[in-house]
Amino acid sequence: MKTVKRIIFITCAVLCGITGYGQWPQKTLHSKNLDAFAGTWEYKTANETFRIVFKKGTANTVYAKYDCLIGGYSYSKNGTLIGDYTANIPAIFDDDSSELVTIRASNATEDPDRADPNRVWVSFTDRKLNKSTMGFGWDRNNFTLLSPSQARFQLFEDEGEQFDGSIDIPEGFSVPTDVVMTKISSTVPAP
Repeated sequence: MKTVKRIIFITCAVLCGITGYGQWPQKTLHSKNLDAFAGTWEYKTANETFRIVFKKGTANTVYAKYDCLIGGYSYSKNGTLIGDYTANIPAIFDDDSSELVTIRASNATEDPDRADPNRVWVSFTDRKLNKSTMGFGWDRNNFTLLSPSQARFQLFEDEGEQFDGSIDIPEGFSVPTDVVMTKISSTVPAP
């Protein structure tokens, strides 16, 4: 009889915990100036071409709902395509699409006056190395407008966390990590 009571008690505790979790209020956050970031950005040298494509979207998580940029990247080095992850960019970041999102960026805050209109934090998934910047200090990885047509893209190595696979996390990223990019288009190419 004690075992049955213990099972009932544990079941009730778990259900109460799940019910409480599901009732957390979802915050509405505020973003600024995301239109200035939307489009295609490029860093190009004689040996490499790195492009980021951003389109405006919405993040809808259990914790918050906010406007954001959802994007992808392509990278070529010495004439060889290393990777192109710019097709089929979803319009919504949520539980169903999170694994499809390669780049998510926003300056969303609870207080609209605190949103920096010239900077967005960046969550970046390096598809080639199978790692992400979703660790501590994610807000250090950013995309900062220098002018309407130029921006600085920065990723920090100590923020890379492998999300699947072996335990050995490769150092660095497979793309440039601190570059000034030029906006080459304000529209997102069709898939």
